[in-house]
Amino acid sequence: MTTSKLAILITAAACLGIVGVFLPLNGGASYTLWDLHNQAEAYWIYAGLTGALIGGVAASLKPPMQLWHAMTAAIGFIVIGVKFRTGFFDLFTSGGIGGRLLGVSVAVGAVASGVAY
Repeated sequence: MTTSKLAILITAAACLGIVGVFLPLNGGASYTLWDLHNQAEAYWIYAGLTGALIGGVAASLKPPMQLWHAMTAAIGFIVIGVKFRTGFFDLFTSGGIGGRLLGVSVAVGAVASGVAY
């Protein structure tokens, strides 16, 4: 896979995560991650998605993908995984549509950033 395709994949994964922020986080619950914006931990997730989006968009706009593009995106996705800790896997099993989108975006984005790295 070429680096330009990886950059587009990273950008798409970050956008998918941003969409997941606005959808219900847990199954059966009506709150979203955006509703938790008064908690400081939510801002780490927003910052991770923003960093991943910046890395992916910068690489998409000015190919070829450079090391700092991949590192920015990888760090952004890894920050999200670290904030959820072991609850990250619960996003896939018992999470709502927003949690599942966020989990898939982080997994795909971290792998794509690692391959580009």
